[in-house]
Amino acid sequence: MRYVEDIQHTTPGMSPLKTYKLQSYSDKLLLFGYMAKIGLSRIASNETNEEDNILGSLIALPTKKKTGFYKFFERNGFLFPVSHLEY
Repeated sequence: MRYVEDIQHTTPGMSPLKTYKLQSYSDKLLLFGYMAKIGLSRIASNETNEEDNILGSLIALPTKKKTGFYKFFERNGFLFPVSHLEY
């Protein structure tokens, strides 16, 4: 997942308006499966668990640090389809 952060300074003395734009990788296939008592897991190409309890990991991310969200989506993709042609 590629991302950019657009910053618009609209009013002097006011906080800027930040827009985060995401774009998927069209060549990176991700496979997921549900495991009892573990939850949603990302499956590696050799069919082993690569990361367990993905939704729990998302919920546990600190809300103030956007880098955690970027890293999560880089590893696990997005929760719904995101274009690979445009942001």
